Order: sequence, then structure tokens, then C-alpha cells
Amino acid sequence: MREDARKGGIFFTAFGVGVTLLIAAGALLDRRWALPSLFEIGVKALAVAALIVVLRRLEATALFSGSFLRSWTALILPAAALQFLLAYAPATKTVATADAAAALLSLVFTVLWEELLFRGLAVALFEKKGRLPVWSAVLSVAVFAACHLVNLFSGRGMESVLLQVGYAVCFGAFLLGLFLRTRTLLAPMAAHFLLNGVRTFFDLRSGITGVWSSGWLLFVQMLLLLFLGVWMLWKPCSVKE
Repeated sequence: MREDARKGGIFFTAFGVGVTLLIAAGALLDRRWALPSLFEIGVKALAVAALIVVLRRLEATALFSGSFLRSWTALILPAAALQFLLAYAPATKTVATADAAAALLSLVFTVLWEELLFRGLAVALFEKKGRLPVWSAVLSVAVFAACHLVNLFSGRGMESVLLQVGYAVCFGAFLLGLFLRTRTLLAPMAAHFLLNGVRTFFDLRSGITGVWSSGWLLFVQMLLLLFLGVWMLWKPCSVKE
């Protein structure tokens, strides 16, 4: 691996792990102070802003042009302002609304920062002449999946978290392949928002079993995502450095 590729890999991994740990710390603070994801979403918003700055400096492709990135920057300030208002809303009838809005905002910023990093920055850093080295595709998927281990701090059991990590491997491969085939981040963002949105919708309604909880359906979904991901990655990836 060349020196610049090695440095890029270290930066990519450190950024992903660092942001994930900060998000987990923010979530712990929110639970301690009974806030609707105030600090957690704040960290995600800062991660989105930082990634936009990095991608602007790289100027790797037309996809990361100023006009594209400015359109996402415009989402940060009003969403953050809304989150602050919801965080300090009276804890009475507005609690359910605040929690639902916080869950939606958290979902939006999760999709934004994860796609900008694990798909956008990965391709911007490592793609050469329209080909993405296999090792960098593996790195992108592996770091994306490993960052889900942080959910152990949320009180989830080891089995549940490992299952989520396995799902993230399949989903990460699918999203990266989708990006490389469509050449727009809007495609993986839409897919990411749709699948995570379904889970969020069911999580907000107690007593309803969502897609994530259904074992056989989850297994089929994982196999399908992995198959499609590997198929879409087959041509855009290269074994050469």
C-alpha cells in the first residue's frame, strides 16, 4: 500500500471511530439529563459539517462540488435549531412529539454523516481512474460495521449487537455498490433512509414487531443485500493499488 493510501486509510478509520465514540458519549449525556437526543444529534451535525469541509477541499469529483454540498449545508442550521427547541419543550403533552421529532432528526443526520464518510469520503480518498481498490472497499464496509459495536454501551446484549454488525456488513456493501454504480450519494442516502426509517417507525410504536426483529426475514434481507452489494461492486473495484 502506498504511503498516501496508508495515511488516507488511517484518517478514514480514525474519523469514523472517533465520531462514533463521540455520538455514543452524547447519547449517554442525553439519557442522563433526560434530553431528546440533543447532544447525540449535535455531534452528528458537527460530523456532517466537518465532512463537507473535507470533501470540498478534496474536490475529487463533480459530485462533491460546492453547489451539491451547499444544498446539504442548508439542512444543518434549521434542523439544529429545531432540535434545540424540542429539547427544551415542556415535558408534558409535547414529550411524544419531541421524541418523534428527535428520532427523525437523528435518522436524518445519521444517514448524512454515514453516507458522506463511509461512501463519499471513501471513494474520494481511494478511487483511482474510476476504480476503487478492493482493500479500500473492504475497509469502508468493515469500519462501517465495526462502528455499530458502540451499541454495546446502550445496554443491548452482545448477540443483538453482533447481529447488527453482521447486518451492517451486508448493508454497507450494498450502499457502497449503489454509490459506485449510480455515481450519486443521493441513491445510498435514499436507501439508507428508507430501511432505517422503517425500523424507526416501528420502534416508535410499542408492541409492533418491526423488520429488524423478525429472524428469518432479516436473514433473507441480509443475503439479498450482500448479493446485490457484491454484484454492484464487482466491476467498479480493482485488485490493483
